[in-house]
Amino acid sequence: KEIDMKPPQELETEMDVPMSDVKLWSPETPHLYAAEVTLSGGGMQDRQSVRFGMRKIDWTGERLLVNGRPYFLRGYGDDNIEVITGLPPASKKFFRQRLRLTKSFGFNDVRFHSHAPLEECFQAADEEGMFIQAELPSVYIFYFLPNKELLRKELVRMLKAYRNHPSFFSLALGNEFYLPALKDDEERQQFRDTVREFYDLAKTLDPTRPILSNDGEPDLLPTDI
Repeated sequence: KEIDMKPPQELETEMDVPMSDVKLWSPETPHLYAAEVTLSGGGMQDRQSVRFGMRKIDWTGERLLVNGRPYFLRGYGDDNIEVITGLPPASKKFFRQRLRLTKSFGFNDVRFHSHAPLEECFQAADEEGMFIQAELPSVYIFYFLPNKELLRKELVRMLKAYRNHPSFFSLALGNEFYLPALKDDEERQQFRDTVREFYDLAKTLDPTRPILSNDGEPDLLPTDI
């Protein structure tokens, strides 16, 4: 399929690619495929090879299903605490070693507290077989509304950057959004309206995975799980 575009234009397109005998991805069977996309014209050419997995998450019933079968998440938390370096290295090898160790303890899921991990972590999780629960960088409710525009941009960037990774299980809009901590009913309603706005935007960009209103306060709606 060929499409025409001119810089700095941003364009999304869809195409159907027939596949047979598809092997599904899960933490237990992390099978990956590769898609090669070529951009050409005007004497310049760019090529990207993107790895992806085929899997389906269904959270609409009474039980969580992965690829049509009941699934139980066994998760741990990663608070991005690296006592020596401050941040983990941008190394797929590093994350593969860490995820391989945590899988040996029986985990199949990791929640990243108030952040999304590096691209290399998603790549490692795809290969090793580990679900990732990422979050917008809003650690508590006080920081959400004052940084609304930044967080909206981050929401779009996160989903567009990582939505092809089968290991990307869910995205939360932040951590522990405790509504009584806000100063009055007007601010609380503004907060609820913004959560609805962000949720709807996320579902438009990516309807294939659960979107959480937050991690820690289950009564803040809308939320998928």
